[in-house]
Amino acid sequence: MKQETIVSDSTIFDTLSKGFTLMKSNFWFLMFVTLLLIILSSLGDEVIFNLIFNGENLIFFLTLSYTFLIASPLGIGFLWINLKLSRGENVILSDLFEVFKTNYLNAVLASILVTIILILGFVLLLIPGIYLSIRLFFVSLFIVDKKMGPIEAIGSSWEMSKGKFFKILGLVCLFFLVILLGLLLLIIGIIPAIAWISSSQTILYNSLLNKELEEDKKLQS
Repeated sequence: MKQETIVSDSTIFDTLSKGFTLMKSNFWFLMFVTLLLIILSSLGDEVIFNLIFNGENLIFFLTLSYTFLIASPLGIGFLWINLKLSRGENVILSDLFEVFKTNYLNAVLASILVTIILILGFVLLLIPGIYLSIRLFFVSLFIVDKKMGPIEAIGSSWEMSKGKFFKILGLVCLFFLVILLGLLLLIIGIIPAIAWISSSQTILYNSLLNKELEEDKKLQS
């Protein structure tokens, strides 16, 4: 029997608490998937390419290509696993590669476009960069969940985050504290930290999506 979707009251601490509960209830599976994600993503590290190739420009190009073509879609797949778990759906390891099968081109284009937007935002000044990163917080989830294109996903994330800037910013600040705590716990703590963050992000997405659906029903009735 399918479980109900896990939602929070959209507050910072309840979202983080529900994310921790989701991570804990799927602990060993998420630890394995998170470790696999870290390993696969690090294969495109500049240090690795330095061992194989010569030339700074070539290595920079290969690293950048790997980030957008492999690492970013894997990160989106990891969110998909957490999203399915939060909805009580059956999850298999191959879900990590879901976006490669269903919406790969849009995932790559969205990653590139969001990166460009954020770079421009941070080049202008720190505040615009932070603002844009918060408003684009849900792009990856719309890409994998709704199979949207990059422009549509950006627009949907912008709409979902409307009026919730400080709430999401507060959650992101706590994410940094979770990462810091993970690093302090002999580095290996970074694995549950990443899983906890992803679980919390998907639960906030579920919660806001659920509120939108409820508001639409009220308008229709």
